[in-house]
Amino acid sequence: MKFQSIVISCVVFFFPIAAVENGSLTIEESKERLENCGRSSSYPIDSQPWLWVIRSRNPEDPNRPLYSAATLVSPRHLLTSSRAVFTPLLDWIEEEKIGHNVKEWECIEEPKNVKVPDDILQHLTIYKNDCLPPCKSNFKIKPVKAYVLGICDKGIQERFSASFTPMIVELDHPIMAQYINTSYRCLSDEKTTLERGGQLFLYQFGDVMEPIKELNFYSNNERFLVTDYFNYPPNDGYGNPLMKLVDHQWTIIGIATHNLDLIQGSRNMFHNLQWYQKDLYDLVGICVAPPEVTWNPEIPTSFQPSTVPTVTQPSPNATQSVPDRFEASTTLQLSPISTISNEIEYEIEETEPHDYLHDETVFREIESREDLRSEFYDDEDEKDRGNGSGIRKLFIGFMVVHYEGLQCAGKLALSLTGDISFCVIAIKK
Repeated sequence: MKFQSIVISCVVFFFPIAAVENGSLTIEESKERLENCGRSSSYPIDSQPWLWVIRSRNPEDPNRPLYSAATLVSPRHLLTSSRAVFTPLLDWIEEEKIGHNVKEWECIEEPKNVKVPDDILQHLTIYKNDCLPPCKSNFKIKPVKAYVLGICDKGIQERFSASFTPMIVELDHPIMAQYINTSYRCLSDEKTTLERGGQLFLYQFGDVMEPIKELNFYSNNERFLVTDYFNYPPNDGYGNPLMKLVDHQWTIIGIATHNLDLIQGSRNMFHNLQWYQKDLYDLVGICVAPPEVTWNPEIPTSFQPSTVPTVTQPSPNATQSVPDRFEASTTLQLSPISTISNEIEYEIEETEPHDYLHDETVFREIESREDLRSEFYDDEDEKDRGNGSGIRKLFIGFMVVHYEGLQCAGKLALSLTGDISFCVIAIKK
């Protein structure tokens, strides 16, 4: 039996400047956040160690500044309301920009977010929940970047005066550097389940948690969550987080719309954070946990992602039955290289994926090596084969597995830190 050799080529590029300019969470920070978010701290839950306040200018009354609740969702990111930077008429809060409506701005490409201008950002002040003015504080952390989520969406604009929209704020350095006993909350994702009538907790800065008795929602992917009706105090409620205890971790599922009622006097609505999950990942690197991957140390060539089916490489004389697509909650196992026959080969064809967790992959039996060559090699490949390289393009399967098992970390390495790691596994005849 002839054994095949493995040729592994890895190319790594480093762009440290891009990582500095981005300011998003690094791979290490993202991993630490997923492990520690929503955990208990030395503070009692009523003290709200994760709740901060953003003060901004009030164009209607300069003597009465606006206050918006801001929830710590990573060591250096706060989730709040865009009320801190916009008037109800979609004008920027600074006097020189009054009348400059956001509709005139060039919005960022989908999903339609807007970066807050620096001249507005510099007027935002961050306070600890338990030390608002005139309380004296040595807190020196400042916002350096902020994005208003979904602001260019027509549906959001039509109800903006009542709902506003969430805003993510990046800080110049981690809050924990000055407040070691603070903590940050988890964010809901598509795995977070909500039951009608389930108990939730609404937090308002300066108050203890208030339970919500009933929860109605359209679906996990809709923009708003619906709860029992309650009255917001005047000029209060902006940015207040709606939370649920999920697997012993406090998780934000919604941000208050202040006074947007589905049916006046009977229901209240919250921005559903599941809707903004991709925005938060693309803009600041806050992501959800990837699927669990279990490695078998005894067989280095076997792996077990949680979202792919059982597929075993057959022997030359075996009758094979291979599924033509990946199904959830099953396992993929590959035989060691030494057991692969040199008389039967398989080609993996990539098709358009349905979503980021399910890709269609087709396995076809190739009767002869010549048939395989004729399908794989184009004119450029003929040049490679002619000069003796003989390296085949069999790296697609590796990319699929990498994508399935490490969807979050892989993208972080590429787009957040600026480090591009690209490995090709090819089988040489």
